[in-house]
Amino acid sequence: MAKGATTIGIDLGTTNSAVAAIVAGVPTVLLDAQQRSTMPSVVSFPEAGAALVGHEARARLVDAPHDTVYSAKRLIGRAFNDPAVRAARASLPYEIVQDENGQVAVQTRAGLVYSIVEISAMILQAVASRARKQFGGGPLQAVITVPANFNDAQREYTRVAGKVAGLEVLRIVNEPTAAALAFGFDGKKDGIVAVYDFGGGTFDISLVEIKGGVYRVLSTAGDAFLGGDDIDVALAGQIADRFRRDQRVDLRRSQAEWQRLLFAVESAKCELASAESTTVAVAEAGFGGEGAVDLSMKVTRNELASVAYAFVERSIELTHKCMQAAGINLPDVNDVVLVGGTARVPLVASAVAEFFGRTPRRDVDPMHAVALGASMHAALLTGTWVNRPKTAPATSLLVDVLPHSIGIAVAGGGVEWLLKSNSVVPTEEKRRFTTWRDGQDDMRFVLLQGDSANAAENTRLGEFVVPELRSAKAGQIEVEVCFEVDVNGILCVTALNLDSKRETSRRLKISGPSQRDVEKSAKRLAATQGPGDEGDS
Repeated sequence: MAKGATTIGIDLGTTNSAVAAIVAGVPTVLLDAQQRSTMPSVVSFPEAGAALVGHEARARLVDAPHDTVYSAKRLIGRAFNDPAVRAARASLPYEIVQDENGQVAVQTRAGLVYSIVEISAMILQAVASRARKQFGGGPLQAVITVPANFNDAQREYTRVAGKVAGLEVLRIVNEPTAAALAFGFDGKKDGIVAVYDFGGGTFDISLVEIKGGVYRVLSTAGDAFLGGDDIDVALAGQIADRFRRDQRVDLRRSQAEWQRLLFAVESAKCELASAESTTVAVAEAGFGGEGAVDLSMKVTRNELASVAYAFVERSIELTHKCMQAAGINLPDVNDVVLVGGTARVPLVASAVAEFFGRTPRRDVDPMHAVALGASMHAALLTGTWVNRPKTAPATSLLVDVLPHSIGIAVAGGGVEWLLKSNSVVPTEEKRRFTTWRDGQDDMRFVLLQGDSANAAENTRLGEFVVPELRSAKAGQIEVEVCFEVDVNGILCVTALNLDSKRETSRRLKISGPSQRDVEKSAKRLAATQGPGDEGDS
């Protein structure tokens, strides 16, 4: 452990982020000066001055939507030509461009370009500043959480974002796994736990077996484009349609007016968690033939449920898939834990209860469970947690699984799978390959991650090359390739040329920017980062 370092856990969310640490022996979510536990995962770039992060940045979504970046988590680690990126470009107000590595970046109206890693690093740095203020500065060691469904590239770019933000990243941990740790660490909840994590931007479901301090993930499933934000957009769309029919004003024509409506809908959704009805109100929502027109519409809990139904049904389908992958029957599940802000929608809790045949547990705040679990894991990794619960096990081990299969593209557009989804990580697989043509001087492999038999339908992780082969007849040169996934779920490939009779292996990370790019981003972040969350500035 770095001298004087503080260990923290960060829930890097699509919509909101949070940080937690062990304070006086107790896992604690750190607050800002206004006593807020979460910070919007939003970065805004004023025409003059430094970048804004958090609440101040979110407030600019109305006035400067083209210079305000949100939902960066949905874009991190994705190539510019990813179909999901094409869909995002059509719906997000800010400009998405391609960086020099073929990855996603954003461009402000002033022409400045920032990679998604840099955007994510700004968010991480801002939320981590709460720990720096509370614990007097010094180095920070962090466990950062990601959706269980994240692939290799998304995990690696998240790790790099942490490094750019000046953090020592101890581990990348799946969000449901962190939540399971927060739920079961008192040592009284051994058994199989279903962690249903419905956040603002992503959905994950994991089955976790807790036994004697070991948290073993049995299977996981999820969708990086399924969250409460999608429910907000759908409900706002219905209200906008009604407003257009009644007032002949289309709120979708103005990014500012649309964003104000989204804010009002999000607030109404939260109110409907405890009320049967509420009013969505936006003053001077648009301008009609006689000037400014106010919007005021009553929305009931049943209307919200009607809109949310398709999204919740999709989450239940993924939950069923997760159960099938683990070979677990409903009676085998001992507890169900709800995580994420969308878990507060009444339809969600009732749908989960109906599927599992039991009332979900709420032992840990759904908004904070992930950050708390991450902070616990960070302290356990570094041996810095004293005064733990007396009933807690002496040690704790997280055993995660691979969310997607990993393989190589083969002739005819197919895939040869090497590592199967839901395999326990860390894991590895060795295969031997021979040259397939005379005089071949290298071997090239296109690495894929996904679950489709069609190579084109999977995520391309990159190309791995084994160079400098001796010229020989086809089939005479043999290379052993080891495909290894570490505890963070990140893939490394090692190749050994068996023909040379000596160790010639090369260890390469398949995804992620170069060290030079990381250093460049870190310097740029230090130069451009302004105040973060206004409560932390």
